[in-house]
Amino acid sequence: MKISDIIKFYEDLSLQTNIKKNCNSLTNNKIDTRTHRLEATGIKVINTPIKLNDEANDKNTLSANKIRFHFRVHLKKLDNMRNNGIYTNNRFIKTTYNGNDKSICGREYYFHEEHRPVYRPNEKTSHGGEGGFKKITHKDSRFIAFEPIDIAERFHTENNFNDIKEIDSIKVGLAVSTKLIIARNAGVDIFSYIENGDTIPYSAFKNALMDLKKLHCKNVYLRDIKPENTTYDNKNVNFIDVEDRISAHVDSYNNRIKWTISGEPVIYTENYITSELKENIYSEYDVPLTGKNVIKYLKSADEYAFLLTTIAATTENSKLKSIILNDDENQYQDRTTGKMRVENKNEFNQWINEKIKVEHRGTARLLLTNPKLHAELKGDIYLSDMFLLPKK
Repeated sequence: MKISDIIKFYEDLSLQTNIKKNCNSLTNNKIDTRTHRLEATGIKVINTPIKLNDEANDKNTLSANKIRFHFRVHLKKLDNMRNNGIYTNNRFIKTTYNGNDKSICGREYYFHEEHRPVYRPNEKTSHGGEGGFKKITHKDSRFIAFEPIDIAERFHTENNFNDIKEIDSIKVGLAVSTKLIIARNAGVDIFSYIENGDTIPYSAFKNALMDLKKLHCKNVYLRDIKPENTTYDNKNVNFIDVEDRISAHVDSYNNRIKWTISGEPVIYTENYITSELKENIYSEYDVPLTGKNVIKYLKSADEYAFLLTTIAATTENSKLKSIILNDDENQYQDRTTGKMRVENKNEFNQWINEKIKVEHRGTARLLLTNPKLHAELKGDIYLSDMFLLPKK
């Protein structure tokens, strides 16, 4: 339906609607409680609300007219945006504010029928937030804008969040174009907290741990969890940069897996994965393997990375922080084992004994020393099951 047709429809609807007269009248000394129809005669004045006859003093009538008028203005505004706005290559409408408010003049807004409106902040940033593929270019208290580090690269623009729509701790970014992702500001990244010498309350990880279990139960895996890809908003820990997650659909007939890949086929950060995990997740052709057991290794890879992130963010032991954050490639050429080793087991054990349930401490140690063997354990024990989480 055209915009003009929609406007006409709502105008006609307002004039033809039966309006109830709510007051009672006295007829032949008897109270008449019947509903009366008020005949509305519209006086149409350009750019002003429709006025009715004297009976229009009825509050419901006035409210209906006001809604109709403002809705008509809204429809015309949308029509102008469609005609004058700039469409991106994935159905976002881009408009630029050039009004009198100097604080937001030049701000770019992006609208899409399936997503909440977002904008690119005017405030540029030249430090922090750079990963292997994208960097933060603009930031304010509400939104963060990312662009590719390499100008030749392009973002995937599907923006399909059906697999994570009920996961509150995931803060997604909208790819409004192949060159721009806009995400809601989910707080300060955990790596910055750790760098500044701060610690995060252990209880802040509860929701994220429970949500990670929900994801794994649905065979959804984030694949690149690390301090830089998690944030703290002074209340809860959140996951960000989840565009490269992967979903598994198990074919029980032939024990093979069909993947739904949201971003890159292969994604990981060396410091938060082991070579044995990689070998059991990805093929030599840089695609995920399709054997049914792959999901066990993906689960352990996510849990290993998030456990390291949690320890680094909550411990006050500077040596333990350093063990986790520093890439030990030069010290240990072979990455088959995890971060917990003979020479640092005391540091890890101190944290484990304080934060992990007694019955699961051995499992947590195995996850930190050899994530591959942890993946091959029988039983469905999740990371959230191991933690001594607060009940409230």
